[in-house]
Amino acid sequence: MKFFSSVVAVALCAAGAFAQNLPDAPAAPQPSVGFGRSASGVAKSTTSVVVPEAEALSHVLTRPLQVYPPLASVSKIEGDVVVEATIDPDGNVSAIKAISGHPALVPTALVFVKQWIFRPFYSGDARVPAVTQLTVHYSLFASQAERDMEKHFLDTYWPAWKAGEAALAQNDYVTAKQQYEIARAEAAKLGQANWQELANALSRLGAVEYRQKNYPAAEPYLLHSLQTQQNHRDADAPEIADALGNLGELYMAENDFGKAEPILLKAVEIYETQLQNRRAMPAALASYKKHRVIDLFMLGSLNQELGAGDEAIKYCDQATYDAPHDLAKDDAILVLRTCETVYRKNLKFSRAREVEGVAQSLDK
Repeated sequence: MKFFSSVVAVALCAAGAFAQNLPDAPAAPQPSVGFGRSASGVAKSTTSVVVPEAEALSHVLTRPLQVYPPLASVSKIEGDVVVEATIDPDGNVSAIKAISGHPALVPTALVFVKQWIFRPFYSGDARVPAVTQLTVHYSLFASQAERDMEKHFLDTYWPAWKAGEAALAQNDYVTAKQQYEIARAEAAKLGQANWQELANALSRLGAVEYRQKNYPAAEPYLLHSLQTQQNHRDADAPEIADALGNLGELYMAENDFGKAEPILLKAVEIYETQLQNRRAMPAALASYKKHRVIDLFMLGSLNQELGAGDEAIKYCDQATYDAPHDLAKDDAILVLRTCETVYRKNLKFSRAREVEGVAQSLDK
């Protein structure tokens, strides 16, 4: 959602969810030699033994909290990953490979099991390497009741979302708010499972209030949406930059420049980081460029209002350079015309004429 020229659809993408699908490891005996560390004076053999999964699990001493792969969580991907692990004589996982499992789950499962520490395996009096197969379970739902709730969610949330979108497009704010509230309530029922859908509904509710200039009513929705994203995403995720930009634009509308500036600066920083991502899709890169220019433009405007002319010029220089090729024509012209005024107020007449010429060429 950007309020700059129209409400932009909030991207659905990934974030992390915790899973605790393995039983607790059995209580470990008090070792005389620390497991997981090389033990001197203990007989060892290089001949490995193959042990069944149940026996291997009985030797588990420690393992980290299992984390659900973010993309798999958002995409509702579940299933088992079977890995083959080689455990060295000190109880560390020295080698690991996947035997089966969904590609979205396998990498996280390998990292997870690689961190396990086992009580060593013996052949006679000598510690030996052990080879075993282990199964890592990934399930988003603890019970059939939760699965039924998810089906109800899918049958309720998306029709309400689509109805809200249609109403918002027609400026029917009463209907839009009603439908987005239904979507929000449905997303909240399953707790962490549908956090992305919850963040989207909150953002849309903020947009409804913003477009009616009910700024105090919009702020809690946008803050909650931002916090939900921050709780589940990396700090430099573009979705967090989007949410920051929305909140910054709200504070701009309220002339609360002290709140707007640090938020917009952080959003620009995230977008510039994401623009260095060589794996990003072209459409995503275009979106990052667009939002970055808009946020730079707002930073230029607010610094002019604060009387910080040099800072205003700095941000306008960046925004006007990229606006013609990163924004739609009308938005680019708005940025250019506004920054032209900034340049004139700061006696940068040559730069003002240059920007005016670019705006006129776009307006033909």
